Amino acid sequence: MKGRVVALDHLQGHEAAALMVDGRLRDFLIAGPGPGPLPGTIYRARAEVALKGGGGAFMQTPAGRGFL
Repeated sequence: MKGRVVALDHLQGHEAAALMVDGRLRDFLIAGPGPGPLPGTIYRARAEVALKGGGGAFMQTPAGRGFL
């Protein structure tokens, strides 16, 4: 089999995608387990409280409060 094929389906209730190139599996992804953000998610946030001694800040994101 030559060419690329993208297969989309569900695996145990989670969305799944596979990329086949020339008949070989090249990439495979499964959606995260929960409704929360996945690792690597990038947010636009506003700093609310800066922590002077800790070098961090509490942030307001579209998903709620966070810490950086």
